[in-house]
Amino acid sequence: MSQKSLDEENKYINRYRQNTSSGNSELEVPKQHYNLFLKENLKNTVDKDNKLFQEELEEYRFHTFMKRISENYESRLDTLNAAYSSGSKQQMPFYINSFGLFLKNEIKTDYLLKWYVLDTCLQETNPNFKFKLRELKNQPRLLKILQTTISSLGKNYQFKELVLQKEDDQLLDTKLAEYIITIPAAIVCLFLLEKSMREEWPDTLLGIKKLNDMVKPL
Repeated sequence: MSQKSLDEENKYINRYRQNTSSGNSELEVPKQHYNLFLKENLKNTVDKDNKLFQEELEEYRFHTFMKRISENYESRLDTLNAAYSSGSKQQMPFYINSFGLFLKNEIKTDYLLKWYVLDTCLQETNPNFKFKLRELKNQPRLLKILQTTISSLGKNYQFKELVLQKEDDQLLDTKLAEYIITIPAAIVCLFLLEKSMREEWPDTLLGIKKLNDMVKPL
């Protein structure tokens, strides 16, 4: 190879180095920006990990919570069914004693009754760890745990849909409103019956006046 060829090759090499050096300089990221990016990225990672940890912790607590929930659910449902069976033989309006009995008396299928009992258990079993069954549809992982638990119980306690359909949701609210209206009138009727059987006529007349005021058109 001639000297001229070597000189030209060196010239190309030097030019390439200059271009490369210049390119690196243009793409250089200021140190403070790089550090800011790292901090933001680290913060996002930590936040994501914390959220995942909280979800896993809540899921674990919910798992351990399920044993007490299922026990309370079975016990309450058994109590309601037994009270209904014995109370239905009475002439007195026994079903005013609880909304559960009222619901069973008004709606012949047990689906809404089971849903209602399970909902009360979720809210009352542990005051420091409450859930509303309506709101669990926004927490699918917990909802799945609950569904698995209910499905593992005996046939008398199982039901398929934990998330109420719109019609059932409205029906439950309607029956609750009816129950709230029914209670005061039913209590006055029981008062009237008791006082009249004892021939306590002043109190009986007082009860009749009270009942008349309650049903009087506005």
